[in-house]
Order: sequence, then structure tokens, then C-alpha cells
Amino acid sequence: MKFGVKHTGNWKKIDRTFRRRKERMEAMRKRIMRDLVEVFEKEVKDPLQNEIMNAYKESIEPRVIKTSMREGELAYALVSNPKPLEVSDLSEENHVVYVLPKGQADSLGQLLIEYSPWVKSRLPKNLGDVVGIRMTHRQVSNKEVAKVRALNDRMLKDHAREFARADAQLPKDRVPEPPKSVPDIMFQALRMEFGIMSPFIPHWGRAYKMRMAILKGLFKDKKKYTRYVVDANFNGWTQKLKKWKPLSLQRFKTQYAQFEKKITGG
Repeated sequence: MKFGVKHTGNWKKIDRTFRRRKERMEAMRKRIMRDLVEVFEKEVKDPLQNEIMNAYKESIEPRVIKTSMREGELAYALVSNPKPLEVSDLSEENHVVYVLPKGQADSLGQLLIEYSPWVKSRLPKNLGDVVGIRMTHRQVSNKEVAKVRALNDRMLKDHAREFARADAQLPKDRVPEPPKSVPDIMFQALRMEFGIMSPFIPHWGRAYKMRMAILKGLFKDKKKYTRYVVDANFNGWTQKLKKWKPLSLQRFKTQYAQFEKKITGG
């Protein structure tokens, strides 16, 4: 991008603008990158019009990536950060639950992990008492649910004694928190993205392919950004930006980089 400075107006303002050029350049960089992420977010969400996708759609939000929480803004990302749901609120006919380890699982927890996935109705009533597990759920077809239910019934019959013995070891004198499960958003997103046993709704890949067009669209009005540096009368560069939640660089690499590679082919 080329800049030209027009020497008009108050010379003190012009001098102050020149001396603070680094701060103004940084403010411009942040504004451009944030605008880019916001347009990208719109392009990702626009194809998700079905009501059943609302929870997934609402989970997609912009984040500020930082190498540490004390340092400044390094980069920006659009990620999905789904909210956990109580297992009791999941649909029996459209969800299966995966039980995963979280620390050292007790006897019942180990069985639930080993024979995962589960349909809601086949999970133990005292699920909240189980130690050392976490849960994630997937939205699947009725056919897939029926298949998992049949496997659960066969397994519960074949291992009834093991489950009864593990259940008897659970504490009986405490009131547990309602068990919660986190949506497996990557699973749902990839199914829609590539049409795998799901309606074909490309959205991440579609927006990624549009990235250069999005960028060009931002610069149709160059003055919107160049004024951050060359306009001595422009004070908008000092305004505070909308607060976005931080995301550590390490967490981005461990939780989101794999999905990014699948979408971009990188």
C-alpha cells in the first residue's frame, strides 16, 4: 500500500502525527486485521441457515491470539468455542456421547471409556458420581443412533457383572453436579464441509477460497485505513477496539491447527 502525506493544517499536529507514526501504524494494522476477520466470520456463517445449526453457528467467534496473556495482540483467529450442555438435555434420537479420560478414571469410568460411544438412555443414572471422565457428543442420524444403542444393549448384557460391581463402588453420600458434555464441533463441521453422511454445506473452505477477494474488498476505500497514518486530524486511531477474548498461541496449535490444515490443505 502506498502512502503520501499532504502537508496542510496545523504543523504541530503534523509533527505529532509523524512522531507517533509507529503507534498509528499498529492501530491501522489491528483495524485491518479485525475487519478482515469480521468479514470472514460473516462468510463462514452465512451458509448455516438451518435452525439445527444454531448452536454450532453461535459457537463461532473471533479471538485474539497472544504468545502470553501479558503480551500484546499477535494475530487474530476465527474459532469455534462450543458451550457444554447437560447430558439430560441431549436428544436421544440425534446424539451419541463419547466418554473420554480426564485424569485417573474410577472403575465405572474405565468401563464407560472402553465401551464408548453411548446413547443417552444407556448411560448410568449416577453418571455425575463417576470420577476421571469428560464427555463430548456428536449429532448423528437416527440410523447411527440405533446402531450405537444396539451395541450398548449387547455390551451391557455381556458385562452386566462388571458394571454392577463398578457401580457399587461409587460414593453414595454426595450430591453430584449434573453431568455435562461438550459438542464435538470439529466432527460436525467436517461432515458438513465435505458432505460426509450430512448435507453438503461448505462454509469454512468457501470463506478461505474467498480470502483474497475479501481483502481486496476492504481496500476499495483506501482512505479508511491510510488516514490512520497520514491524516493529522484523524483521532479515530486512539479509540479502543471491541474486546475479543484472548487465545494463547499454544492452545491454538493444539486445538485448532489440525482443523485449519484439513480445510486449507496445508
